Amino acid sequence: MINLCGLWKNVSKDGKTYFSGNIGNAKILIFENDKRGNEKAPDYQLVLADKSKNTPNNSKQEEDAQF
Repeated sequence: MINLCGLWKNVSKDGKTYFSGNIGNAKILIFENDKRGNEKAPDYQLVLADKSKNTPNNSKQEEDAQF
């Protein structure tokens, strides 16, 4: 196994848990797929964001992400 990064557990303003971490210039976000239509749909969604464009005021984007 190769350890890529650590993940931190966070809670959005609406009470949903998500995980975040960093690899190089990319920010990793993992959200539970709460719109799962069937058993073949994934349980979680992994999203990469450009870390250089994120600012402390931009964290609302993480909380408002819908998957």
